[in-house]
Amino acid sequence: MNKKTSKKAIEKPLPIKRIRVGKLATAQEIAKFQARIIKKAVKGDGGVINDWYKLVMMASMLAKTLEVSDLEKRIEILETNGKG
Repeated sequence: MNKKTSKKAIEKPLPIKRIRVGKLATAQEIAKFQARIIKKAVKGDGGVINDWYKLVMMASMLAKTLEVSDLEKRIEILETNGKG
């Protein structure tokens, strides 16, 4: 294999495998999604492990955002009830 051939082999994109995401509106849904992604990564179900890791980390960020959003709503309710 010469340099041209090996370079083309490296640059060839891998086929994109679609992943079912679902709603992801609650912490439970996000946890189920993360568990499914981790199982696929461990099983070697196509894709690069780094891609699976990125999906799990993005889901973790989403979970944190949902948590903060929920806390802000609760604080707002407490503040409006305390003033009334």
